[in-house]
Amino acid sequence: MFPDTQSVTVVGSFTGPDGLPLTGYVYYSATEDRVLSGDPGVLVRCDGRVELSETGDIRSRWLNPHAAGVTPGGWNYRVIEAFHGCETSRYTVAIPEDASPTEDLDLNTLARVTETA
Repeated sequence: MFPDTQSVTVVGSFTGPDGLPLTGYVYYSATEDRVLSGDPGVLVRCDGRVELSETGDIRSRWLNPHAAGVTPGGWNYRVIEAFHGCETSRYTVAIPEDASPTEDLDLNTLARVTETA
């Protein structure tokens, strides 16, 4: 596991049109194939799956692409929302450069970015 100083906490709440909590998963992966953390560099797999809680919430630690010792830096995360009874949603988000390891980042309000080919 990477150090807390290199992580951010991503949270989110998901409900259906009826106001009831959704069930399912949020998948995430780095837009870079190889990410190194620390010195000497340790290969980090920035892929994960977070199951929604009974209340439709997620809380997960993600590697901060802007943290010291992360190479390359500044990449984004691809996100897939796979909720039961809903269309699958795919998008890419950017972690703010000034994100702190002690703050919660709401997945629903993170800046969405367009990937270039």
